[in-house]
Amino acid sequence: SVTRSSQRRGSVDVDAQAEEQIFVYLKGKVMLSALVAGVHGLTLWWINLNVWLVFGLLSFALNFVPNVGMFLGVCLPMPLVALDDDFTPLETALAFLIPLAVGTIAKDVLEPIVLGKGASLHPVMLMLAILVWGSVWGITGMILAVPIPAGVLGGEEMLILADFRIDGMCGRDPVHRRLDL
Repeated sequence: SVTRSSQRRGSVDVDAQAEEQIFVYLKGKVMLSALVAGVHGLTLWWINLNVWLVFGLLSFALNFVPNVGMFLGVCLPMPLVALDDDFTPLETALAFLIPLAVGTIAKDVLEPIVLGKGASLHPVMLMLAILVWGSVWGITGMILAVPIPAGVLGGEEMLILADFRIDGMCGRDPVHRRLDL
């Protein structure tokens, strides 16, 4: 019937839109994490820290944890650098300040622009989402802070589709309902 095909087309459109927003978010997060980790690893390599690659990879992984991950990644190699007499005070300061500056700029300036644009969220809304979902679910909520509002705020078609799917899961016949997507 006409209603059934329009419902399928609408669900495909909404699914594709949600999938695209999540893909753009993940792509942006990976690119920004690679930038921060690359600068961090290269800075540690430049001052001749032997395990620079390990800390660069740790920095990449920790950048996926909002708010605290970047700072943890910067601080992890600092005991090795600060307590080793082979490093001058200038090298110790640079090993901390360069990754901290790049990480802060990426986290506070680039991330809201890139991730908020990709998820169709205003940067202030993105920060609010991280705060709210972080207080509700902790670190898990912070990681999911962009996909959740992107899906919820994706438009009323997202809510209509959810209602349609719930009807189908509960055994009600959703075919007779009309979706104007």
